[in-house]
Amino acid sequence: MYSFTQASRFPYFLFILVNVDFITGSSDEAPECPANMSEILKAEKVIPDVIDNVPKHHINIAYSLHCFVNFGNVLRPEKVARPVYVMEWFCTQYQYFTLLLVGPDEPTRDSPTDREFLYWLVVNVPLNAVYCGDDMVEYLPPAPKKDTGVHRYVYIMLHQPHGNMTFDAPRIKNTTLAGREKWSSKAFMKKHGFEEAYAVNFFKSEWQDPQA
Repeated sequence: MYSFTQASRFPYFLFILVNVDFITGSSDEAPECPANMSEILKAEKVIPDVIDNVPKHHINIAYSLHCFVNFGNVLRPEKVARPVYVMEWFCTQYQYFTLLLVGPDEPTRDSPTDREFLYWLVVNVPLNAVYCGDDMVEYLPPAPKKDTGVHRYVYIMLHQPHGNMTFDAPRIKNTTLAGREKWSSKAFMKKHGFEEAYAVNFFKSEWQDPQA
């Protein structure tokens, strides 16, 4: 099974080449942060279901050259089967970050008794270089179950104000479900001294017949 740890072994120049597409627009254009980001997050109840504040920044996320995460757009499960192709957010020199991908709608949005499910956790990410961070919880592809409706999947970026940190969290392989269920992003933030979310983006997905 693919893991982001494997992706981190690719040469640095590959990531640079991929980022050229964001900068030059040689592929489909990466979505810009919507002016009404606050309204979208509240209307979709990302606030308060997952985070409490409106982040100052957004995350540009591409699963492929033509598949972007864009504040609630719908992506088919097969489009997110592997970790993101490229990810960018506003940062300055010497900053470190923590990245989370969580699903608040487990097992369903109407009855989220298992909220949240942790799909990915990368800590001590320098600048925009997710592939250089510590992949504590390996990427598990979001895969909504049949007859559970539309699910939200939220990317959260947290700024580590004091540089590298030590985290009290389990290390989980992408072959393991245990330890991911009933996660709380808010509790994780409080435990490790994060006052607010730094950047965010999210998409939706729903079960699809593989034969369709």
